[in-house]
Amino acid sequence: YAPMDPERFGGSLYGENIWMTGSTSDAVSSILGPDANNCGSDNGGPGGCGQCLLVKNYHSNNKDWAAVIMRKNRCPPWTRGCGGGQFHIDLAVPGFDDLVYSTANICGNPGTTLSKQQSSICGSVKPADCNCWQIPVYTAALRRMRE
Repeated sequence: YAPMDPERFGGSLYGENIWMTGSTSDAVSSILGPDANNCGSDNGGPGGCGQCLLVKNYHSNNKDWAAVIMRKNRCPPWTRGCGGGQFHIDLAVPGFDDLVYSTANICGNPGTTLSKQQSSICGSVKPADCNCWQIPVYTAALRRMRE
């Protein structure tokens, strides 16, 4: 689920610079359509699992970048920012989980590559203040996360 460079996997389809996964609020899910791509089911929401969004943020450091974000999970409506019809996307970026607000972190469970502590190395700081070199590299999957 780490962000990936499309150029390493056959190239961009929509002008995107990065592929990502994330969870969305029900307001976002409702415009995505039904679950797709054998992604699974939505856990009680309006659907959209496996569907993608093309996102561009003109207030970001890379204003000319676009990201394709595949919805892989539901942002629970009872959590911060996800209820009340709000348009909300939580991006899956290793090291940036804020455990104070996290509701779906499974890091540290069998089959995962990061511990809960490692998954939140940068969760409480601005991205520019993060030292991603704290993420270990003892497996190929972990090395890809830091690339």
